[in-house]
Amino acid sequence: MEIGVVGRKRKRLHAGGTLSTRNLVDGLHKIGHEVVRADKSLERLKDAEIILLCNNHRIRETEEFCREKGVPFIARMNGNLSCPARRHVKISNGFGAPCLDCNFSKGLKCFFLNETNKASGVFDRLYHFLSFPFLFAGDKKRISSLNRAEKVVCTSPTLKNQMKRAGVRKNKLKAIPQPVSKYFSEKTSDIETEKKALFCGGISEVKGTHLAGQAVSKVDALDLILVGGGDEKMLRDLERLLGKRLHYKGSVPHDEVEEYYARSYMTLFTSLWLEPFGRTWAESLMAGTPVVAFKGRGGPSDYLTHEKNALLAGCNMESLVKQIRRLLEDEELYEKISENGREFALQELTPKKIARRYEQVIREVVG
Repeated sequence: MEIGVVGRKRKRLHAGGTLSTRNLVDGLHKIGHEVVRADKSLERLKDAEIILLCNNHRIRETEEFCREKGVPFIARMNGNLSCPARRHVKISNGFGAPCLDCNFSKGLKCFFLNETNKASGVFDRLYHFLSFPFLFAGDKKRISSLNRAEKVVCTSPTLKNQMKRAGVRKNKLKAIPQPVSKYFSEKTSDIETEKKALFCGGISEVKGTHLAGQAVSKVDALDLILVGGGDEKMLRDLERLLGKRLHYKGSVPHDEVEEYYARSYMTLFTSLWLEPFGRTWAESLMAGTPVVAFKGRGGPSDYLTHEKNALLAGCNMESLVKQIRRLLEDEELYEKISENGREFALQELTPKKIARRYEQVIREVVG
């Protein structure tokens, strides 16, 4: 079958959605499908039997193209289109509070008061507030386009629920995780582990970078490796807090990240927002490095089971520190979580496995 994929090609693959699209295309190739990718011109896909949209910015364009050509299309959603701020969390008490139902008046208030801490200054706040009506209207049009798709595949059950709340019809929705390359499993087995926790991702409040640093500061004999860029002030605060216990690596090419997973004793996934997926935790499991994450914030808490293949903390510092210490102090628990986590990734998240699940959805659409 010829499958057209609308994605975004980049020379340096940092963004999670771009990496996942590449992995999905690889998986579809491996199970025997011909895949044609379109970055700019959709005309390349005029002979496709079905089109798979993997770029949230091109929903309306793709829907109109498919309607004109009479080609069915499936949309993969990996972002919080159901929230104008794309976060579904209010940063109020250090650990945030999920905000699930958005409408025009709530969104306007959220942007005016900067309740998600999205704006970094007065001018940013004014810009976001004034642009909100246009953003809200644009999102409503995208939702209408999604309701004209044959299926809408969300990257987590949390995102699926939010898209339903936003108006996408229930019978359109499926939840399938993002694929993760087995490369991480194959490349990291011979690297010696150090007593260091890893935080990999953007340095920001909504990603909970500061919480990872604060938790590590309360645990003796544990350092923090920080991979990623972002908020310079937060980085300076972490440097003052941790001193030589902080190992800042900056932005790292994706093909070098596996070494940091392998060297780290655990990965801290401390995102406060409702993560549509958040591939860091999945890559860490594939590398055999256990994950500590928050309950109820999407991503890992949608797919992993506490004390079986991850440790899931409550959204408070006491619980986060407790779970970190458990991994450090209980060797039997550590080995179990590591082995089960890798087994879960190999069984459920490989490109070939995820491609099979997409193939089932495609068969439902085209027979």
